[in-house]
Amino acid sequence: MAAETRQQLLQEPGGRRPPVRDEILLDALTGDDPPLQALTLPRWPEEPDRASLERLGELGYRDGLFDEAPDLDALLP
Repeated sequence: MAAETRQQLLQEPGGRRPPVRDEILLDALTGDDPPLQALTLPRWPEEPDRASLERLGELGYRDGLFDEAPDLDALLP
């Protein structure tokens, strides 16, 4: 990675520099042999699986994460 690009990635709004740990991580991920070159992201279906979301809503309600079960008709297209 070019030094100029690295500096752009390290620049935060307001001109502040990120913590040193962020620089170390960036160096590890973008150095001479970055592991991210071979990263394969998962493929996701275009449409949400309504049955799975209903089940997650039920479980979340049962476990106290929600005050009421989510209204999937209002949330999904």
